[in-house]
Amino acid sequence: MSRPFVVAGVFLSFCFACAHAEDAVTPAIAGVVRAGTPIELVKDGFEAVEGPLPLPDGGLIFTNNRAARIVQIAPDGAVSSWYEGAGGANALARTPAGDVVGTLTENLAIGVVKPGVLVHSSLSFKRLTAW
Repeated sequence: MSRPFVVAGVFLSFCFACAHAEDAVTPAIAGVVRAGTPIELVKDGFEAVEGPLPLPDGGLIFTNNRAARIVQIAPDGAVSSWYEGAGGANALARTPAGDVVGTLTENLAIGVVKPGVLVHSSLSFKRLTAW
């Protein structure tokens, strides 16, 4: 996983954890955010939030895997469901061609997902057993 995604994940987790704190501000994260930037709660009530992935339009998608949903936060702060359905997407990444892929925990697979659609599921995994 590349450093920007790790930093974005840590930042997103920090923001959700601090969102209810009165006058919460961020610490400095080099290349991401200046110290003292106010934290603004966009929406709460998510469970098991993981896999933040920036979108080309400046928005963000992330998984809410216990709800079998990928959530989108648009550049204007609007929150919507980007993908709902089979698979229970967990981690997200982007291919060189720009497709969004996610680990599909229900299918034990990696799948290409687009808004509202599971396009392709492949690379099934065998369960590991004890040595």
